Amino acid sequence: MELLEGQVPVSVLVGENISIHLGTNVPPDELTLVEYVNGVARPISLREGSFQLAQEKGTHYYGAFARWTSPQNSQVSMGDTSFAFVIRGVEKK
Repeated sequence: MELLEGQVPVSVLVGENISIHLGTNVPPDELTLVEYVNGVARPISLREGSFQLAQEKGTHYYGAFARWTSPQNSQVSMGDTSFAFVIRGVEKK
């Protein structure tokens, strides 16, 4: 959450599906997502790189981790990255 201090949240309708696109031609072998609720990381289930925003209005903080491994040996890392983002859940007018 500290990484996102001062960032303006993107407004999204509560319950909407959100897709994570990393901008690479090679999808990661592993993609994990957590939502930070009261300072505690809560795992979020992803389906083909997408998840459903919570039904609750308000600000939601997320952290993600992606990892690529060698096609020949899954024990060999080809790289990884992590990032955070913030979303403001709003109701339909």
